[in-house]
Amino acid sequence: MKNNRSNKKNNRVYVNRDIRAREVRCLNKDNDNIGVVALDEAIKMAEKDNLDLIQLSSSNDGIPICKIVNYGKYKFELSKREKERNRKQRESIVKQKEIKFRPNTDINDLQTKARMASKFISEGCRVRVCIAFKGREMSYKFLAEDKFEEFLNCMDVAVNILNEPTMDGKTMVALLAAANKKPSKEQRAS
Repeated sequence: MKNNRSNKKNNRVYVNRDIRAREVRCLNKDNDNIGVVALDEAIKMAEKDNLDLIQLSSSNDGIPICKIVNYGKYKFELSKREKERNRKQRESIVKQKEIKFRPNTDINDLQTKARMASKFISEGCRVRVCIAFKGREMSYKFLAEDKFEEFLNCMDVAVNILNEPTMDGKTMVALLAAANKKPSKEQRAS
C-alpha cells in the first residue's frame, strides 16, 4: 500500500521558532517591507503586537520571506481560499448524462426519453445518446438513424449535435448539448 503522505504537497507553515533561518526578510501586518532582520528580532516585533511570524516562502538567496500576522486568521483565510477554489473547480465541470434505447423502441417510450434528455440539457448537462443493437438488428443501421431523427424531433429544447452518430461496436453513439435555438430539419440534415 502506498503512503499517501508522500503524494501530497507539503503544506506545512513555519511559525515563530519553527522557522529555520538566522535572518528573514520581514513584512509587517500592513504589508510594509521592514527589510532583512534577525529572526529573534522579528519574533519580538510580532510578540509585541500579540501576533505571529509566519514564513510565506523561501527565496533563492537563502533568506526566507516572513510576515507578521495572526496565525489563526491566516489559516482561516487559507482554508477559505482553498474551499473557494475547489467550489469553482467543481462548478466548471460539465456533467454528462446518458440516454439509451433500441432501434425498435416505440414512439411513446422515445418521447419519454426525449423529455428526460431535454431536462438534462436544460440543466446544463451534455447528453450521450446510445442506440444499442442486438443480433440481426446490426443489418438495419438505417433504422437507427431514422430513430435518432425521431428522437431529436421529440425534444423540447434546442440542441447542438457535438458528435454525429457513429458506430461504436454494437452501439450507435451521438453527443448532444444545449444550443441557442432549435435548428430546423434542413439544418440538421446538413
